[in-house]
Amino acid sequence: MDIAPENVLHSKIFNDTLRKWQCSNTELSPHNLMLPLFISESDDAIEEISSLPEVCRFGVNRIREFLEPIVKLGLQSVLLFGVTNKSKKDEIASFADAPENPVIRVIPLLKTWFPNLTVACDVCLCPYASHGHCGILTADNIIEPKASRKRLAEVACSYAKAGADIIAPSDMMDGRIKEIKSQLAELGLISRVCVLSYSAKFQSNFYGPFRDAADSGAKFGDRRCYQLPCGSKGLALSAVKRDVREGCDLLMVKPAMPYLDIIKQTKEEYPEIPLFAYQVSGEYAMLYHGAKSGVFELKSALKESLTGIRRAGADCIITYYSPKILKWFQKMPQIFKTLSADDEELKSSFKKLNDSFVEKYNGLQPDFFVRVPGRVNLIGEHVDYNGYCVCPMAIKQSILAAVKSVDNSLNVSMSNVENKKYADYSCKLDKIVIEIESNKPPAWYQYVLCGFKGILETSRVQPSKGLIFHICGTIPPASGLSSSSALVCAAALSLSVVLNVDFSNTELAEITAKAERHIGTEGGGMDQAIIFNAKKGTASKISFDPLKLTEVSIPQKGVFVIAQSMVTKNKAASNDFNARVVECRLASLIIAKKLGLNQWHEYKKLADVQNSLKYDLGKMLQVVSEIFHGNYYSKDEVCQILDISESRLEDEFLTKNTKFIEEFKLKDRALHVFGEALRVEMFCKICETTKSLPELGRMMFESHTSLKNYYECSHAALDRLVAVCSMNGAFGARLTGAGWGGCIVALVAADSVAEFVKSVKASYAGQIPTTVDTANLIFVTKPGIGASVFNPLILEDNRMMESALGRTISESDGAFKDYVPKVGLIYHKESPQLVFCKPKLMPLKSLTLERLEKLQEDSDKALKEAKTAQRTN
Repeated sequence: MDIAPENVLHSKIFNDTLRKWQCSNTELSPHNLMLPLFISESDDAIEEISSLPEVCRFGVNRIREFLEPIVKLGLQSVLLFGVTNKSKKDEIASFADAPENPVIRVIPLLKTWFPNLTVACDVCLCPYASHGHCGILTADNIIEPKASRKRLAEVACSYAKAGADIIAPSDMMDGRIKEIKSQLAELGLISRVCVLSYSAKFQSNFYGPFRDAADSGAKFGDRRCYQLPCGSKGLALSAVKRDVREGCDLLMVKPAMPYLDIIKQTKEEYPEIPLFAYQVSGEYAMLYHGAKSGVFELKSALKESLTGIRRAGADCIITYYSPKILKWFQKMPQIFKTLSADDEELKSSFKKLNDSFVEKYNGLQPDFFVRVPGRVNLIGEHVDYNGYCVCPMAIKQSILAAVKSVDNSLNVSMSNVENKKYADYSCKLDKIVIEIESNKPPAWYQYVLCGFKGILETSRVQPSKGLIFHICGTIPPASGLSSSSALVCAAALSLSVVLNVDFSNTELAEITAKAERHIGTEGGGMDQAIIFNAKKGTASKISFDPLKLTEVSIPQKGVFVIAQSMVTKNKAASNDFNARVVECRLASLIIAKKLGLNQWHEYKKLADVQNSLKYDLGKMLQVVSEIFHGNYYSKDEVCQILDISESRLEDEFLTKNTKFIEEFKLKDRALHVFGEALRVEMFCKICETTKSLPELGRMMFESHTSLKNYYECSHAALDRLVAVCSMNGAFGARLTGAGWGGCIVALVAADSVAEFVKSVKASYAGQIPTTVDTANLIFVTKPGIGASVFNPLILEDNRMMESALGRTISESDGAFKDYVPKVGLIYHKESPQLVFCKPKLMPLKSLTLERLEKLQEDSDKALKEAKTAQRTN
């Protein structure tokens, strides 16, 4: 080698995952996880492992289908172990680097299927050696060091040549890192392949399930002569130092939980080298069976275990639980975001809300802020509660809340910045009552109570504290942009943070959709799904049962414009919306009954009927035309078709506020739903393929016509706006939201949007009531981000933050202990490590790496100057 191994830096940073491992913290993110995988010699195998429940061996032909959804969840690295049958094993483990070895065959496939996945390969002889030991044995069955090093390096290089990003020798042979690095250098791969050394690998009882999985147990004797004794500490450090001297890029301690002191010792000795900890098979099984037997709840116990490993100093945890954890990551709301330079408008809004909070509540400061966006549905109106896909996006207009938890009280104080229009309200958190006066819209605070009630009912937590909930908003009320759903969601998210209960984005969406029924709204869940799951820059195609969001990229040459009709209608204040829900339900039941589906009474959604019949949407439109007449159906007629009594109809299939309805229009409602579902599919396909703005616009115009004629939920003011948009060059326009008033959304060419807005705004001349907020009368919108929680330090002056040279504190520090009762709850999803900047604390994530480096640089400089001055004096 022309360069010493310890001086090679490029092998440590040649891909994004490796670079992240160089930036340590105690948070848990996808890059902090590595998934071990057992690759079977049987290409089509999926083999369960009895001692490792829910973990399987996968053949080369089956691994892609397993990994694909996990990679989509954020998996960034895997560790491969090959498994072969006994007939392929021999004294020198020749199958370890044979071309037909499953690991060697799967590496290039993984790199093709998942180009950004970091692939690591375990390097050891035991799975392929007939004796089951980790090195080459002499005739006396003693490890032969030189031959073992050479053979291990040959195997490592075969994986490197196959395309592995990382090779991970787990054998614990003396000198093998140096040998591997030397051979990599000869192949010209030393800067393109990273070496992860099992540096402190202990002889352990926790390896049993792994040896079953990999069939790698020693056939005689044990591994005490080359794996570390469990009580050794100095020897463990010596082993680590040996591998560092020989040039390893990454370090590992194995097992993890029983050796947290070794993890800490290793990280303190080598803070600059990323450190891995292997949560081994026995640890996995212990947690699994403990949870199964009811000793503890798996998620909480696993979270505690992983946090402990990270706190000890591990930068990455190798764990079989990676798929579960990544699913849980998807569940976490976007907690404690920081604001970038282009968020000054939002920062200003938070500042005004903060000032209002402080003034109203006698100097108290909020613990955190919540932002929940409104939404616009681009296409797919009134189909979500029928089980069909919709295509909404989050918008800039939002509900903002300033929230403070109140200890030793269950009182909830709810207030609105516009207190002259929206009166304050308070109640006890354990005594929430929601009673809606007939023929009146719900009060604003009743939506808030819905959100609170949803969290309490679902979590079943007995609240021990109350809260102050102070809001403002820019979503025009009753506009079809989900102001009411946003309010419910803001309340639910706020209370979940205050009570320290963990819900997924999906769970929060489901909780809030259900909670809104407390005020009589039978929605399908679209509003809540996009509110909690929206991603900046894309719309989402949302499917239900189960809830799934697929990103939809809007063609860049088009933008969406939202315009108010100035006609408002609260869907909870009338029965029009719920009447449409039950009309579709009755249409579904009648199709199921007439076409002979078993258990017809269970088919309450039109999509369920279609799925059972296995018809396409075109065929369903034909079925509707054949089955239904075009007139209204009376209650009696519906009961005769279904062969049920009127009381059963009302009790089982109608809602409380639709029992009085005497006639139902079924054909037109079903025609709209099936036609609109087809338009959603076509709209999303056009966005993926031709990106034709005229075609997208045609879908929108057809949607509006269907809503007007078949669903009868438009309004003359909405029809006029759609016509105005068409006359002024819009590719398409349609009502959005429940209808009967509210807004329209138009698709317009980006290069002519300013002129379009000006022309449409002119059409309002002389028609704008003084009560209408003209700022939100018509506006251009882009796909925005979903619900987020913000730390109050977003309001701090950046210069002040930069000048506050801090110190790091931990949970054991008294300052942290004093801080917890005040706002500690809001850190439950973040690292316990904080930067202390008097007079406030802020999460480490709120500073960029560059800023932290600058702080450290300034601090070192100040300390050096102080010492120089002290010596001078």
